[in-house]
Amino acid sequence: MLSKDDLALPPGEFGWAPRFTERLPGAPLIYTPGSHESQLTQPEPLAAALVEAAAS
Repeated sequence: MLSKDDLALPPGEFGWAPRFTERLPGAPLIYTPGSHESQLTQPEPLAAALVEAAAS
Protein backbone atom coordinates (compact mmCIF):
# COMPACT_ATOMS: atom_id res chain seq x y z
CA MET A 1 0.00 0.00 0.00
CA LEU A 2 1.12 3.49 -0.73
CA SER A 3 -0.35 6.59 0.82
CA LYS A 4 -0.92 9.27 -1.80
CA ASP A 5 0.40 12.12 0.35
CA ASP A 6 3.33 10.28 1.95
CA LEU A 7 6.35 12.58 1.88
CA ALA A 8 8.51 10.35 4.08
CA LEU A 9 8.53 7.58 1.46
CA PRO A 10 7.65 9.37 -1.79
CA PRO A 11 7.19 7.49 -5.05
CA GLY A 12 9.64 8.03 -7.85
CA GLU A 13 13.10 7.10 -9.03
CA PHE A 14 14.72 7.25 -5.58
CA GLY A 15 11.66 6.41 -3.50
CA TRP A 16 10.76 2.94 -2.37
CA ALA A 17 7.58 2.70 -4.40
CA PRO A 18 6.91 1.27 -6.85
CA ARG A 19 10.42 -0.25 -6.98
CA PHE A 20 9.99 -2.14 -3.71
CA THR A 21 6.67 -3.66 -4.70
CA GLU A 22 8.10 -4.71 -8.07
CA ARG A 23 10.42 -7.03 -6.12
CA LEU A 24 7.37 -8.90 -4.79
CA PRO A 25 5.78 -10.67 -7.77
CA GLY A 26 2.03 -10.71 -7.55
CA ALA A 27 1.84 -8.24 -4.67
CA PRO A 28 -0.82 -5.60 -5.32
CA LEU A 29 0.07 -1.92 -5.11
CA ILE A 30 -2.92 -0.25 -3.53
CA TYR A 31 -3.02 3.52 -3.12
CA THR A 32 -4.66 4.89 0.00
CA PRO A 33 -5.48 8.43 1.09
CA GLY A 34 -3.43 10.05 3.79
CA SER A 35 0.19 10.57 4.70
CA HIS A 36 2.93 8.50 6.31
CA GLU A 37 0.83 7.88 9.41
CA SER A 38 -2.43 7.01 7.71
CA GLN A 39 -3.17 4.42 10.39
CA LEU A 40 -3.81 7.40 12.67
CA THR A 41 -5.32 9.90 10.22
CA GLN A 42 -7.20 7.64 7.77
CA PRO A 43 -7.90 4.35 9.60
CA GLU A 44 -11.07 3.36 7.71
CA PRO A 45 -9.63 3.66 4.17
CA LEU A 46 -6.46 1.93 5.33
CA ALA A 47 -8.47 -0.96 6.80
CA ALA A 48 -10.40 -1.29 3.55
CA ALA A 49 -7.15 -1.37 1.59
CA LEU A 50 -5.77 -4.09 3.87
CA VAL A 51 -8.89 -6.17 3.31
CA GLU A 52 -8.57 -5.61 -0.44
CA ALA A 53 -4.90 -6.66 -0.39
CA ALA A 54 -5.69 -9.79 1.61
CA ALA A 55 -8.43 -10.74 -0.83
CA SER A 56 -6.23 -10.42 -3.92
